[in-house]
Amino acid sequence: MPATVEAANAASAAKDWPRAAALWDELRAARPHDAHRWFAAGHAYSEARMLEQAERILGEAVTRFPDHRWIACRHAIVARYAGDCAEALNRAEKLRQSAPDFWPAWLESSGVLARLGRQEESEQLLREAASRFPDEYWPNHAAARLQADRSDPQGALRTWYALAERFPDQPSATAALKTAVAAAERSAGATAPGNRSSDTNAEGLAVRLFRRSRRPNGRIS
Repeated sequence: MPATVEAANAASAAKDWPRAAALWDELRAARPHDAHRWFAAGHAYSEARMLEQAERILGEAVTRFPDHRWIACRHAIVARYAGDCAEALNRAEKLRQSAPDFWPAWLESSGVLARLGRQEESEQLLREAASRFPDEYWPNHAAARLQADRSDPQGALRTWYALAERFPDQPSATAALKTAVAAAERSAGATAPGNRSSDTNAEGLAVRLFRRSRRPNGRIS
């Protein structure tokens, strides 16, 4: 069914989730031994917030394909979307324990812990994830956001600068850096008469980063 596969992929890429769900469900029924089709159908149904269908498909898929990490992760996400954070945490932790090298399970567990009000545990897990996966962008992005949120504007700027230096091809790191530069400059301007900062090191760093971010051939654009 190549035309249907193409249409399903296009619908998913366009985030037309109801159409993607219907197409992937058709494809899943036609080839029930294909794990990707089960995952894609469950993913599309969950993003369309058709959670009963998503739970049904993914609940069967985790039994059919017990080693498929993305199916298990999406199964946890469906529980979170449904507001059952206790079950979401149970599913995420089961995956994290069985596949400790799968970083999405760490982020999912951390996020659900935060929703449950267990902030200290959530942050500890997030920091550990960033340490365990130094070359993976998203755990380090989440840890950087946590650190930046706890910092003053200059500290946040340095945090985002360090992340953008490590991951220069990540647009979200670049965007966060530019926002941090603007916030640091606003803060610096408000701390001294005439909109001039007395903290020349912080202001100089902000200006250099801002100029570098606008260089067409710079690493950060």
